[in-house]
Amino acid sequence: RAAEARIGQFNAQDLVNTAWAYAKLGHPDPDLFRAIARSLAAQRLDGVSAPHIAKTAWAFAKAGGGAHPPLFAALAKSATERAADFVAADLANLAWAFANAGHVEDAPLFAALARAAEARIGQFNAQDLVNTAWAYAKLGHPDPDLFRAIARSLAAQRLDGVSAPHIAKTAWAFAKAGGGAHPPLFAALAKSATERAADFVAADLANLAWAFANAGHVEDAPLFAALARAAEARI
Repeated sequence: RAAEARIGQFNAQDLVNTAWAYAKLGHPDPDLFRAIARSLAAQRLDGVSAPHIAKTAWAFAKAGGGAHPPLFAALAKSATERAADFVAADLANLAWAFANAGHVEDAPLFAALARAAEARIGQFNAQDLVNTAWAYAKLGHPDPDLFRAIARSLAAQRLDGVSAPHIAKTAWAFAKAGGGAHPPLFAALAKSATERAADFVAADLANLAWAFANAGHVEDAPLFAALARAAEARI
């Protein structure tokens, strides 16, 4: 309440830090976030660093409670203009944030972020690659060059550090995006899914079955047997 009462006294950086802190704490106070969104959207964001643009988008998407269209439009404009200034984690967070906020009708933004991500693909960890692929598929912007770069990078990494739900998300994202089955990636996903079939919840199992079918990855009896037994156990 104190922050709301003094919102006009906050500079842009203070507003960003406050939103990020409340989202990180898991206390996304709706009235405070609305006040911050209005104030930020009315300010020029030129003085906010690229990492803090990404933090702001992440904070508001994480907080939920509405997409705050004027703020996300301002963030999108800034992110498009400064796409080359973001590091890999920022790019993954931005894609995830805009997808979760429902800010989907912005082809220049997603093209700019995709090209920046391609240029830094070797800097992405497996989780950031998964989040980026999921976001672009969710947004309905399955950029073929970006997906090929993500597929090559993920297929070359160990997937042990990727959680079972995110294995399912990755398979879903690539099947949803279309544009080829990416055989090395789907082979790696199939191996991981076969070994960890018991770790998937029902929705994951359904998404995996759908994804492998849509990707044309059909000659894998151990995978489908493992998913079938896991599905039976959760029927």
